[in-house]
Amino acid sequence: MGADTVEFLRKVSAFAEVSEEGLQRLAGICEEVETPAGATIIHEGEEGDCVYIIREGEVEISITISLKLLPGEMNDREKSLVRLHAGAFFGEMSFLFDTDHRTATAVANTPVKLLRIHSADFRKFAESDYKSAYFVTRNIAQTIAKRLRKTNQDVIKLTTVLSVALSKSMPRG
Repeated sequence: MGADTVEFLRKVSAFAEVSEEGLQRLAGICEEVETPAGATIIHEGEEGDCVYIIREGEVEISITISLKLLPGEMNDREKSLVRLHAGAFFGEMSFLFDTDHRTATAVANTPVKLLRIHSADFRKFAESDYKSAYFVTRNIAQTIAKRLRKTNQDVIKLTTVLSVALSKSMPRG
C-alpha cells in the first residue's frame, strides 16, 4: 500500500494517535477490496475475522427482525440501522473478538472501495507495536460504546411509544 493509504488511515477515527510508523505498518496489512452496488459484503450470523474501512461509497448496515404475523407464521424483515460513508468502519466486533459471529449485514449501496484488515494480521502488528495497537483498540471500543448508547436511546424511545400505544388500546375499566 502506498502513501495515499497512509494518508487515508490518518483521517480515520479508529487510527487516531497512531504514529506515522504505525500507520505505515497498518497500511501494509490492509487489503483493498472493491464491491459493486447491491453486493452483500458481510452476512449477519456468519463467522468473521476482519474489519472493513470505507474508502469510497456508501454501505448500509441492517439486521434481520423476525415478526410473528399469525400463529405459527414468522416473517423475516431487514431493518436498516445506519448508512456509513468514507472513513467509517464496520465488522469491528468480529475483528476484536476473534471470529465472533457477525451481528449485522452490510450491503454496498453504491460501488465501494474498502480496506480490509484481518484480525490475525492485526494481532501480529499488535505484538510488535503495543502502543499503536492500544490506540486502535481504544478508538474502536469508543465507537462501539457510542453506537451502543445510540441503540439504548432508540430502545427507550421505541418502548415508550409501544407502552403509550398499548395503554391507549387497553380497555379502561
